This record gives sequence, C-alpha cells and structure tokens, in this order.
Amino acid sequence: MPHDQQTYRRAASAALIGLVVQIILGIALALLGLWAQGEALYQAAWHAFGGLPIWVVLFLLYNQRKIERVEALEAEQLLRRDQQAAAIFQEHADDLQLARRRLQKLEQYGLGIVSFLVAAYLLAVGLTMLYRNRGSMEPGAVLHSLGSGTNPMVLMFLAAGVGFVAFIIARYVAGMTGVREWIQLRGGASYLMGNFVVALLITIAAVLDVAFGNRAFMAALAQIIPALMALVGVEILLTGLLSAYRPRKPGEIARPAFDSRVLGLFTAPESMAAIINDAINYQFGFEISRSWFYQLLGKAITPLFAMALLLLLLVSCVVIVAPYQEAVITKFGAIDRVVGPGLHVKYPWPMGRLVKYNVGRIQQIYCGSVKTKESPDTAILWTNQHAEGKEESLVTAPTPWVRELIKDQSESSGAGVGLVPAEILVKYRSRPGGLLQFVRSADNPVALIRNLAERRINLYFACHDIDFLLTQGRVKAGEELHRQIQEDVDNVVGSAGQSKGMGLDIVTVTVTSIHPPTGEVADSFHAVINAIHDKEAAIQDAQGEAIKTLAKSAGSLEQGREIDAAIRALQAGKLKVETLTAAKPVDAQALEAAKAEVDQQNHAITELMLTAKGEIARIADEALAYRWSRAITEWAKADRFAAELSAYQQAPEYYRRRLYLDTLANGLAGRRKIIMAAESATPPLMRFDFKDASSSLENILSPTK
Repeated sequence: MPHDQQTYRRAASAALIGLVVQIILGIALALLGLWAQGEALYQAAWHAFGGLPIWVVLFLLYNQRKIERVEALEAEQLLRRDQQAAAIFQEHADDLQLARRRLQKLEQYGLGIVSFLVAAYLLAVGLTMLYRNRGSMEPGAVLHSLGSGTNPMVLMFLAAGVGFVAFIIARYVAGMTGVREWIQLRGGASYLMGNFVVALLITIAAVLDVAFGNRAFMAALAQIIPALMALVGVEILLTGLLSAYRPRKPGEIARPAFDSRVLGLFTAPESMAAIINDAINYQFGFEISRSWFYQLLGKAITPLFAMALLLLLLVSCVVIVAPYQEAVITKFGAIDRVVGPGLHVKYPWPMGRLVKYNVGRIQQIYCGSVKTKESPDTAILWTNQHAEGKEESLVTAPTPWVRELIKDQSESSGAGVGLVPAEILVKYRSRPGGLLQFVRSADNPVALIRNLAERRINLYFACHDIDFLLTQGRVKAGEELHRQIQEDVDNVVGSAGQSKGMGLDIVTVTVTSIHPPTGEVADSFHAVINAIHDKEAAIQDAQGEAIKTLAKSAGSLEQGREIDAAIRALQAGKLKVETLTAAKPVDAQALEAAKAEVDQQNHAITELMLTAKGEIARIADEALAYRWSRAITEWAKADRFAAELSAYQQAPEYYRRRLYLDTLANGLAGRRKIIMAAESATPPLMRFDFKDASSSLENILSPTK
C-alpha cells in the first residue's frame, strides 16, 4: 500500500469509528446497568469508558501523520520548480519541520502518557471495585446481583448484541493491522476485544440465570471484571516499563504499551505460534525466532512438553504429610484411606487426590462479632467499634425488673429483649483416629461446627439477660457452652446414617469479648457502673471510718466490736424490761429475770470498759482521777471545817477578830492606801485619775476586791 496521506486518512477514519463505537458501547452498558441494577454491568461500563483515550490518541496520531504526508508532498513539488520556488520552499521549511516535530513528540510522549493513564485508570477502578464488592459472593449479595424486576432473557439478548458489535468492529480494525502503516490500530482493537470478552461473560451469566436460575456467576462477575481490569492495567504498566529499555531498529514502528498482548490473542488473525514469535522478537528487538537455539527448541518442544507433563503426573503420585497432620486420600472421588505423617503414594492427579488436616494442632473458630485485627496498642472499650463493619448482635432475655414491668401486659412476648455484641472463641482438636468421622460428618465439617456452636450460643444468650452476661455469666457461659457444644458434636449423624459424632473434642469455649451496643447504650452502662463504683467506694469509706472509730475508741477492732455488741445487748434488755413492765398483768418472775440480765450486761460493759484501751480507757482513767481528786478535796474541806469549828468553840471572840483581820489583810494586800489627818473638820479635797483602773472609786470603796 502506498505510503501517502490516503493511507493515514483511512487509519484516522477507522480510529474515529472505533472511538464512536467505544462511546456507544460504554453508554449502552451504563444504561443496561441502570435498568438491570447489576453491579457487573456497572463495572463493564467503567471498563468500556477506559478505552476512549486509546482511540483519541490513535485518531490524533494518524491525523497528524496525514498532515505530515501532505506537507511532505508539497515540499517535494516545490523542490522540482525553479530557484524562486526553492526560495519559497526555504520559507516554508520551518512549517514542515514543525509538523514533523509534532508527530515525533506525539509518538515519543503521547503514546506513553496515554498508556500510563489507561493503566492507572484500570488499576484504580479495578482495585476499588474489588474492595467494594469483596462480599459479592455472600448469599444475600448473590440473590440481589440483579434487580428484582430484571428479565434475564432480555439482558441476555442485549448483552449479546453489545458483544457482537464489539467483536465485529474489533475484528474489522484488527484486519487492517495486517498493513504495516496501520499496525498501531491493534491497541484499540485489542481493547475493544476486551469489551467483547466482558459482554460475553455477562451473556453467559444471563444464560445461566435463564436456564438454571443460578445467579452465582453473575455475582462472581462483580469480582472477575475488576480483577481483569487490574490485570490488564498491570500488563500495560509492565509493558511500558519494558519498552523503555528494549532496543529498537531504525524505521521500526513503535508498539504502544496499551496494545495488550493478552487481548491480542483474540484479535490477531495469525496462529498462536506466530503471535508468540512476534511478541518475543518485538521484546528483544531482533529476529530471535530465527536463531539455531530457538529453532532447536521449536523442534523439541513437543517431547519436552510431554516429558514435563509425565513428570508432573509422577510427582503428583508422591505426597508428604507433616508430623502434625493426617491426610485423606481419595480415588476417583471416593475415600480410599487415611494416612499419617510420612511419605505416601497415591493415584496420579486427577484420579487420586489428597487433603491434609492439622489433627495434631488445636483449631479455632470465632462466632458472633469478630473484633478488628488492629494495632495491639489500641484500647478495646465499650465505646469503641470492636468489629470491622457492622457488628452482629445476639438477642438476650429481658432483665428481671423489665419482666416485672411487662408481666401484666398482653403484648409482651418480644418486649424487653436486649442486644449485645459478643465474640466467642471455640477451640477444638481431632481425636486420635477420628479424622474419618470428621470427614464423613458433613460436606463442610468446619461450617457444621460453626453452625452448631452458633445455634447453642444464640440459645444460651436468649435465655439469659444482659446484666448476667456482662458480669458472672461471662465465665459461666464458657463452661455451659463447652458442655452443650460437645454434646451436639458427639450426636452428629454421619453419612452412614448412624449417630457416630464428628470425632472431635471441644477444648475450650471462651467469651473473649462482650459489651453493650456502642453509642448511647454503652454510655448508659458506663453511668450505671460508675454509680455502682461510687456506692462501693462510699461503703468502703464508711467501713473504714467505722474501723478507725472502733480502733480509736477501744484500742482494737475486736475490742470495739465486742463492746458494741454488749451495748446492743444491753439496749435490747432494757427494751425487754420496758415491755414486761408495760404488760398487763405484769409477769414478775420474767421482769426480775430481765432486770437481772440488764444488771449483768451493765457489769459486763463495765468490765469491758475497764479492760479496753484507746479513747475509752483515757476517758475512764480521767473520770476515775477526777473522782478521787474530788473525793479527797471534799474530805479535806470537811476535816478543815471540823478543826475551825473546834477553834471557834474554844475562843469565839478571838476567832472572829482573827478571821476579820485576816480577811482585811488579804483584801488590802496590793491596794493603794490613802491616809487622811483627823484634826481638820473640813474634809480634804481629793483628786483621782480615773484613767487608772486602780484609782477608780469602786476600788477605793471596795477594798476587799
């Protein structure tokens, strides 16, 4: 084909057709997703829109080549004219060089930038969708993989139509790549063929839904399509990195990184061997497929492949079981035998298979809300989120006060129940020789153990209230659940129809985490606990104060309690005496006995007081000292009065004068005295300084003070 502008015009037209078809396919898949409410269709639309930059850059590339060819032809015509025309050519040479430089920059940078953008887009969208749809294979997600009003038959035909359009256009553009100048269109054709593959998968999923009513494959596409996008993105990224370092021959047309080699298997019309040879030659930069080693390898590839396959089959006959393991060997799908640790031989795969079980190790399963595996420094509190995503809560019975509150209500069958998130760890191990029972107990024995454990856990929690479970029930629950789950495991009916058990021993059942629902509920529980702590603290403070008071009063805690008990007994005896006294008629004998008992209690308290230490002993000693001091003082006063009476009787006048003079002497002692002459008839004028307390008239007139 001639290397002129018409060649590149056709390539630009093909790129423009591919761009339009790519836009139509993306919009069609997006509309299908809105109609069918299917996550896989949304992801197919995202995948379709990722090919738009490829077709845009291909259109710009071939359009620029067409412009460059037109200007090159104009330059050749100018060169054939006279000198004046040559001068004109010199003036237009810069314009021609500018178009060529634009083309070179587009080939050098534009293709690489678009490849990087497409790879980044596919990786970002693919990984994001994978993370968002990680639960797409759960039963509820499988059921809702399509909208409730979606007709799978219509979806099948629409998806097949989209795939047919993508396949026809991709094959048409791929057929053009047989021309050397159009080879770069293969990148767009391969991406368009990727749209066909995605549409084909959706069509197959719709067929399975129509034929069998099974939407598992449709739900799986929510992970398969993003995974394919991520893989193609990784391939484009790695191809771009490898292309940056591979050698190139002069005049070689650069193969862009977005030209997927994997999707090229569906678009290239050559044989598989030719595709492989072309890919190898392109990466090495020369015809390595013509070397003697490659030719020899091509001749020997069939026997080498057969020998490798035979070796793989022979290797699959030999199996090694670890010391802590036992294995079940199957033959044509049926259980053949159970083997222990060591080297064993079986039928080659797939006729014979081997499944290993860690019977020598303790296995564990978690039930309830499994806590998030975060940093060990993260504190696990009631107010924190314990599990990844939404926590699963277990139903608990109403508390006693709630049952009292609703016992008279007719509609109280479900009232008062509580919800509590909990994590229960069940550990189990295989009994010696019990592996065959374990394998034959169910298709998925581990799932069976989990179901049995969750059944017992739900039943136990439904029979106990949240207050019990958050306190002593946490320890008791493990013991009770251990016994119940072990009974259920031992009563499992195996495949033979007999109650043979699962061949397992439940080691422990532990409630590793239990807490009220986070938020306001947890805060309310914290408030109750704080109130209980405050109450206990007040009780402990009061008891401590009582001990301090008793020890301070009686010298020791035991002595204080003994005295307190005696006082209480005395008070009870006095009350009994009052009761007997007020009774009609009075029981004299009982009253006398009660009074005697009171006297005995008084005597006992006195004895205890005398033997006590501390404040009681101090007060008792002070009272006894005051008693003796007062008694001795009064005795002395009485003896003195008797002596003074005897003196008065012996000399009454002398006693009175003596007593008067003693009183006067004692009263004037330390007083100011004024002596006045008696010759003058006129009393003298006396001046006093009343600021001086000793010169006051009261002191003068009352010298005895």
